[in-house]
Amino acid sequence: MSRLAAPAAAAEQLRLVRALGLKPLRRRPMGPMADLPGGVCLQVALPAGQTLDALAADRLWLQLLAALGLGPAALTTARVGITLPLLALDAADARPAALQLPSLDRLRSDAAARRALWPALRRLRRQLGASA
Repeated sequence: MSRLAAPAAAAEQLRLVRALGLKPLRRRPMGPMADLPGGVCLQVALPAGQTLDALAADRLWLQLLAALGLGPAALTTARVGITLPLLALDAADARPAALQLPSLDRLRSDAAARRALWPALRRLRRQLGASA
């Protein structure tokens, strides 16, 4: 598509996609448990000094969330009144976690750690989907 052409409206894009014989795809909602306050469905334990806002700029972190089918708005570091699955980053919490992540730096540098992480991400994604 040319950068000079005006962007087509959503209805026009859908018409063009169908005219090309393609199957239109729809984005899934980001939070599988949208009935929770603010769509929060995963509790995150972070190492001291690290915040969710700082992680939101990290490309690897966003890719991990995408693998879970979540967006940054679906996370909380606060303990809420209901039991949410816990994702612990870099052994930041002693509570039993649904998923224990190594540090993002280790994931970037260690292929074996990345390979070991994907089955755990799939399990957690299924767990999040089942509790929706």
